[in-house]
Amino acid sequence: MGIIASAYTLGDIDDDGEITVQDAYLTQVEYANVSAGNGSTFMDDQKSAGDVDGDDTITVQDAYLIQCYYAEASAGNSTSWESLIAKSDWRTAYTEFLESGAYLDYMSGDDVHFSTIYIDEDDIPELIYTWSGIHAAGACIATFSHNKVVVLSGTSKYLGNTVYAFGGWGQICYLEGENLFDSWYCNFGVAYNDVYSISGGKAVREVYLTSDNYYPSIQKYLIDDVEVTEAEYNEKYAEYNISSMVWSPSYDDMYSINSTDIASYFNNL
Repeated sequence: MGIIASAYTLGDIDDDGEITVQDAYLTQVEYANVSAGNGSTFMDDQKSAGDVDGDDTITVQDAYLIQCYYAEASAGNSTSWESLIAKSDWRTAYTEFLESGAYLDYMSGDDVHFSTIYIDEDDIPELIYTWSGIHAAGACIATFSHNKVVVLSGTSKYLGNTVYAFGGWGQICYLEGENLFDSWYCNFGVAYNDVYSISGGKAVREVYLTSDNYYPSIQKYLIDDVEVTEAEYNEKYAEYNISSMVWSPSYDDMYSINSTDIASYFNNL
């Protein structure tokens, strides 16, 4: 039998007159029970108190919001459910994406690491993750678009197929807040700058630059697979400000995908 609650206060699951971590815990347990097919343990008033985001369902987001409310109140900060909901949607979405293992649909690995970076112009970061820091390891990039997590994809210049990993060494280069990132890669003296922007939850190729210095005596420069002069190449390189791009966090500077690290990371972001 669930805990008996009377006329409810939003977030106060145990009806003790306070919103605490215990309320968040009870909400998390309720979500887990229902998700596992074990049925609800909440009374009707508890369901109403726990549905803080107003979507008529008890989810991990409700538990997260209750925890955030408690943290803000404990710190003496003024807060509201409305402001917390607006602030937390992308955090919850990224958390569920990682904890559910949905990221494995786009990249496999025994110890995938994650972080966030700000690529486009909004105040919601992009999620980046990779399986290693070796040369051949690319990085997946997810963005929060139209209230859901979308993993960006590109088209391989080698095989023509759709790919979900960019760059190498588990990293990409990007201009923070300027909506440009470079799937830079170098192999056998050939440098590839595959520059993208993000639009409507999709990666849009802006330019593809190739600098072939494998044989120094016959250097080649290409823009979108068309051979050009070195001056033309340098002009296009400067147009996209590639030299000012910064590296995303390295594999060793990212966080392991486990419930503790995920919660700690997004709670402090």
